[in-house]
Amino acid sequence: MSRKILLIGVTGVFGNRLARHLIKWNELELVVTSRNLAKAQEAVRQLRLLAPEARLSAIAFDTKTDIENQLAQIEPFCVIDCSGPFQESGHDVAKSVLAMGSHMLDLADARTYLQDYKLKLDDTAKHNSVTGLAGASSTPALSSAVVDQLTQNWQRVDTIELCITPGGQSEVGQSVLAAILSYAGKKVPVWNEGKLTCAHGWLRSKSISIPELGRRRIAPVDTFDAAFLGPKHNVRSSVKFSAGLESNLEQAGTGLIAFLVRTGLLKNTQVLVPLLLKARKFTALFTGDTGAMMVVVTGLNDDGVFTSARWLLLARQDHGPFVPILPAAAALRTLINDGLDAGAYLALEHLDLAMIKNEMKPYSITTQSDVAQLHTGLFPAVLGTKKYAQLPQIVRRFHNADGPAVWEGEADVETSRNFLVAFVARLLGFPKASKNIPLCVTVERQAGHDQNDLLCEKWTRNFAGRRFSSKLESKREGDCVEKFGPLSFSIGLDVKDNCLIMPVTGWRFASIPLPVFLAPRSQASESQDADGRFQFDVKLTLPLLGLFAHYRGWLMPKGD
Repeated sequence: MSRKILLIGVTGVFGNRLARHLIKWNELELVVTSRNLAKAQEAVRQLRLLAPEARLSAIAFDTKTDIENQLAQIEPFCVIDCSGPFQESGHDVAKSVLAMGSHMLDLADARTYLQDYKLKLDDTAKHNSVTGLAGASSTPALSSAVVDQLTQNWQRVDTIELCITPGGQSEVGQSVLAAILSYAGKKVPVWNEGKLTCAHGWLRSKSISIPELGRRRIAPVDTFDAAFLGPKHNVRSSVKFSAGLESNLEQAGTGLIAFLVRTGLLKNTQVLVPLLLKARKFTALFTGDTGAMMVVVTGLNDDGVFTSARWLLLARQDHGPFVPILPAAAALRTLINDGLDAGAYLALEHLDLAMIKNEMKPYSITTQSDVAQLHTGLFPAVLGTKKYAQLPQIVRRFHNADGPAVWEGEADVETSRNFLVAFVARLLGFPKASKNIPLCVTVERQAGHDQNDLLCEKWTRNFAGRRFSSKLESKREGDCVEKFGPLSFSIGLDVKDNCLIMPVTGWRFASIPLPVFLAPRSQASESQDADGRFQFDVKLTLPLLGLFAHYRGWLMPKGD
């Protein structure tokens, strides 16, 4: 039986790609739309070149004018909205479609739109015995399906990191740029320390390595995933969703726009959209046609072993823009073949990864996954089995490979009376001198996916909202290095009187060794207090200048 599908937004990048995908389905009659009839007709002409036998027609369709009357004339089985951007959209279009008795499907990835979708539309859909599906795109449908598969039967999820970086030559439409700029420099949700917090969109970028692509810069973006995946998987530490542009010039430019927005120097980013679309014609000349999506999750697998699971999608030959439409195609196929219960849902509730991968077959899109496990933590490896066994149980729990990711407690902080030294300490994230400061310490462990990866941990200390991080690495037993940006310190780990001591034995700036007599002095120890809590005492002094900072206190695993 033929199914009539009304596709809104065929002239957009994703609408056009979805139409190119659906015209190969014999059971469909596809009606494509644009506000401008001539543009819709031209899209049909181009589509017929790809599939001459496809049942296609074009109409002018305005989602802001008398939708009910337009739908009544067409009587579609399902309406698919690819128009976007959904960041500023309400649910009026979807509600009108469901009220007229047609199924509804959209590619929305906007957090606010998705959060209210079921609340606003479920009653209407059920009353009219139809189904509404939202978020049928790379996020949250595909991203959630990947995380579900990677963490199946896991005992604990510590971190989820997702990133998308399209090929620089891939077409980017006006609605995509408008969506990006709508939150640049504004607060976006991130899941951190086991709760929902915020970052600023497209700021604080970082460089990551993507297999077969090399290094690319990514920055936080506004998605539904942090608010959804954090509670769903009871993520103990963090959920981060980032995106990056292959062109360093584009990435830097977007970061600059975000900075201007955050500082209040730029109020209306949408006026830049036409200019940026033109600029891409130049920047694309120096980029490639391969994009990627990568998901990395860490935690304890079903056997209780610390595991890092990585999933990678590579889209070559400029097939990246097909990726966001694949969940929509999978959702439509399910709706046609199997039918779904009446109501309004997020598409991810009815999709799994196998369904979405099935739609990838016609394209140069490949996926791969790998798993790395960490059986010995960094500190046990450096100290050796005999010395490590001398430490109190709570200290070993902190440093074990399967140790809790987030610890909470209190700290007393002393700082230098030297104004310049105290100023530098504040820049690094140390709080002002005070007693009983709430402290949260997050330990992000890394299980190497490559043979040459080092044992590595990232520690983030959060003193009542002031954070500073360091990265600890080890190549072999007896060797430990702690890095603070370009500065790295060799740490002589040892056990004395059931305490872990950590003196500084050398330091470098980048790869340049610095004189040991000028190195900061560290009196640092970890032990167990009378209440069985993890106890720390770290005193840092500088040659000639004296005290830099002294913080001491206690921690316990969050949730204990």
